[in-house]
Amino acid sequence: MAYAPHHNGMVNKYNDIPLVLGSFENENNNLYEFAEIRGFNPFVGYDNMIYVGPMGSETRYAKILKTVAYVVIDENADGTPVVEKWNIKKFKNYDVSWVDN
Repeated sequence: MAYAPHHNGMVNKYNDIPLVLGSFENENNNLYEFAEIRGFNPFVGYDNMIYVGPMGSETRYAKILKTVAYVVIDENADGTPVVEKWNIKKFKNYDVSWVDN
């Protein structure tokens, strides 16, 4: 499991903490949370980040759809992303309308 290392109650327009947008499970039943990207994004089209590693200690850029996620796992020498396709299930969008963003 990889939950975000923060919660949306900590997010506001005065800090760089990203808004946690939702969660999903991969084919191995591992739960992941994903968030918006604030600031510079080197991979156009991969507009989310997935928290991975123990306690969400690492992140990966990703494009997340309802049944599949395209996850950037590395970068080629020319700067283009190396992408892995994950089939996902139990996709869930969090209600973030209340966050002072």
